[in-house]
Amino acid sequence: MTSSRRGSRYSRRIVGLTGAVLVAVLVFTAGWYYVAGRLERTVEAALADLGGDARAACRDAQVRGFPFRIGVFCDGVSYENPARAVAAEAGALRTAAQIYQPTRVVAELDGPARLALPGLPPLAVGWQSLRASARLARPLPERLSLAGSALTVATAGDGARLAGAAGGELHARPAGADLDLAVRLDGLALAGGVLDAALPPLDATATLRVADGAADAAALAGGLPGSLRGRSAVIEALTVRTADAGAGDAAATGLTLSGPVSLSPEGLLDAELSVTVDNPQALAALLARALPAQRQAIETALSGIAALGETPRIPVRIARGEVIVGFFTVGRIPPL
Repeated sequence: MTSSRRGSRYSRRIVGLTGAVLVAVLVFTAGWYYVAGRLERTVEAALADLGGDARAACRDAQVRGFPFRIGVFCDGVSYENPARAVAAEAGALRTAAQIYQPTRVVAELDGPARLALPGLPPLAVGWQSLRASARLARPLPERLSLAGSALTVATAGDGARLAGAAGGELHARPAGADLDLAVRLDGLALAGGVLDAALPPLDATATLRVADGAADAAALAGGLPGSLRGRSAVIEALTVRTADAGAGDAAATGLTLSGPVSLSPEGLLDAELSVTVDNPQALAALLARALPAQRQAIETALSGIAALGETPRIPVRIARGEVIVGFFTVGRIPPL
């Protein structure tokens, strides 16, 4: 009888534990689908509440990821703001967050994308992979990162290639009212149609702080793309170098610049820059081939710089679009 009572207590414990597990699974499942429903309604409300003439769509939106992830999946995404002549369309979007870490979101977008921007022909942007990650917070994410590979930009009409890059990254984070940005492009190649002669592939990195950029980013997140005019930033470092290590002298060619820049309400650029040039003579030869109309001004300016040594540091001033290197005016940047 003692053995029978022990067996009965053990059986009751097993049944009780099994019941508790089943209840926990049912509660977890109900909670997941409740959160999924709220997320779906939140996405629908956000897309419907962009304001103005802006419209956005997430085609055939679904919430997936059960049991341990949750995210929105779309067969295609689009955005249009006729008042600002802005439109974008891309392929499938997949997002995901772990149930235990819902503010850490990753996303993947399929290409190609078609873009319409003021003052530019319709563009087709392609990539092999394009991924993003964000740590969500209000009113802006604490951090946003974007990484892509095999990037291409072409005109949408005839497919003429304008630029490409082996890979690239963008990182952004709010800094009070400002916005910190870091950008990297590997193997950037501008097509011959962009310049009069193609440059060798370039590697570029930049870190900068955009004044009041956090407020601008919040407006962009609300579906109101702003203009760069009237904005200012401090470039902490922007480096551009030729990427092909087998290109002889060109392999050591490049420049690094830093300093404040601003864009007037009319789109005219102002800046006070400190520029370090690696191998000025080789750089002059590259730029003269790419911009033959400016050959004389480029060679005059950089020949004087070359007399300062292998890696001279020089001031460059841009006053309402007029570029002044030392005592020489080397060109003019049109309104942006």
